[in-house]
This record gives sequence, C-alpha cells and structure tokens, in this order.
Amino acid sequence: MSERALKPRILHLVDQAHLEVCGFWDQLSAEDRAQVGRPDRWASKDLMAHLVGWNGRMNRRMAGLPDGESPNELEELDRINAALFAANRTRTWEDLLAEDKRAHAELLQAVDSMSEEDLILPGRLAWAGSGPAWMALLGNAHWHPYHHLCMYLVEHAQLERATQIQETMTRDLLALDQGDRHKGITLYNLACFYALTYRPQKAIQNLREALPLAPSLVEWSKQDNDLDSLRELEEFKALYV
Repeated sequence: MSERALKPRILHLVDQAHLEVCGFWDQLSAEDRAQVGRPDRWASKDLMAHLVGWNGRMNRRMAGLPDGESPNELEELDRINAALFAANRTRTWEDLLAEDKRAHAELLQAVDSMSEEDLILPGRLAWAGSGPAWMALLGNAHWHPYHHLCMYLVEHAQLERATQIQETMTRDLLALDQGDRHKGITLYNLACFYALTYRPQKAIQNLREALPLAPSLVEWSKQDNDLDSLRELEEFKALYV
C-alpha cells in the first residue's frame, strides 16, 4: 500500500471529476440544457440536479446537519432520487450550475480541513460510517459523477467516449494503491459498466479478479441489477462454484 499522503490525491481526484463533468456541461447546446426528462430517462439538466442534490447531502452529512444520513437500502436510494428529480425539474440550468459550483467549493474546503488520520482511519468520522472517509468521499464525488456521465454518453450513442472515461477513472483509482478491498471494488464497478454495455467477457474477467479481493461483494453481485446481462452465462455462474 502506498505511503504517499492521501489528502492531496483525494482532492485532485474529486476536482478532476468535477472539471470533466463541467466540461461536458459546457459542450451542450442550449436546446440540450433546456430539455426536461422523465423519471425513467433523465435529461442533462436532471442529471445535473441529481449530482447537485447528492453533493449537498454529502456536505450536510460532513457538517453534521439534518438530512445527512447515508441510505443503505436500494428502495431508499430510489425514493431520494425520485424526490430530487421532482424537486428540481423546473429549476433553471443557471441556477443549478451556480449551486453545483458552491457545493463543490464547499466539499473541497471540507476535505482540505481534514487530517490524514481523518481520511484514512476506519470509523474516525461518524458521517462516513464504519469505513474510511476517503472511500465515502470518492464514492460520492468521483465515482458517482463519472458513472452518470458515462451512462448518459452510452444512452446518447457515445460508447467509445464513455469507455475511455470509465477505463481512465479505473486506472486513476487503482493508482491510489489502497489495498485489496479498494482494488476489488474498483474492478467490480468496471465490470458493472462492461455488463451494462453488453461486453460480457470483459465484465466477467474483471469480476473474476474483483470478487476474491472484496468478498463482501459476492452476495451483492448475485442480486445487482447491473450484472443482469450476465446471469445466464456459464462463465458467470462458474464464479460462484
């Protein structure tokens, strides 16, 4: 495991994800920005509102404010996401963009105020639960925006670009060198992306490496909807023998 200071690398990754997503916003046309999506198919403005909403929840959780609990159940995640969609669908692009910039600056400031011990030690900060804070931070402010950006690109026939972003994100996370569990989770998320984009061999290859590194994901993988395209494949079934 790397002994390099973790905080500057976490700050860099969080800022990198935000810059890339903002660069994507900048490329959208006025027509794209004005579209209002459906609960089952978000427009770009709905996607921004979703990311802004979860960044706000992270900031409130870090500050110890109400409405900052981290949901553990899929049903609760669906409820929160539906509420964010409904609450923000009539807001303007400019309003959401301004809030996004404020929330990102607030998050960076909060991370910068932490010590290395705050970030690394499991259970050190109550809002991060029993794990280390850096994993919660990257899950919300790095993996989460990249995941949605990539799936948005896939839905809009830009699979090659989405794959490049996803694979680069994976390399950046693996370069943190923070142990087997982190590596396993990172490869598992890449496997999910490949499964969602119907590339079963790449998905199974990454799952084969990921599950022994992060055994807690084994039971979850058996019900994870992201992997549904693999379920009938003998290679997938063999992972659980």
